[in-house]
Amino acid sequence: AIVFYELALHFNPHCAEACNNLGVIYKDRDNLDKAVECYQANPV
Repeated sequence: AIVFYELALHFNPHCAEACNNLGVIYKDRDNLDKAVECYQANPV
């Protein structure tokens, strides 16, 4: 799923849903630095 969300953000970097969902995946995998990056990049 990470690959698909990153691809979605490549084509639409302002997609709030993709940013949020990617952050959730990273959080669930205990990669908190990447999760915070995603949440901070979220355009909402």
